[in-house]
Amino acid sequence: MKQTVMILAVLGMLGIFTSVALAADTITLPSKKGAVTFHHKAHQGYDKVTCKTCHHTMTGAKPDKMCKDCHLEKAEGKKLNLRDAYHKNCIGCHKSVKKGPQKCGECHAGAN
Repeated sequence: MKQTVMILAVLGMLGIFTSVALAADTITLPSKKGAVTFHHKAHQGYDKVTCKTCHHTMTGAKPDKMCKDCHLEKAEGKKLNLRDAYHKNCIGCHKSVKKGPQKCGECHAGAN
């Protein structure tokens, strides 16, 4: 009985960890033009693309900030606003690799 309870507890914990890992792969970015869903796995494996390609301020092994932590709704000095930072990074990369969405409706749910 104790062994069965222990096995079920371990399986439950594995399920929780798997759910957390899968949730981290998909990020929904709110937007006035419609939410944008970003999939980390779809962006892994490209030549010369690392975590630091997007998380350009990270200093450790893992990103410690999200774009919105530094890029605000309105630009401050030379720092891009959040919208322009996403567009420059995302669309700029898609254009350089000649792959991926480059028009509003291809990223934003509900955009024309």
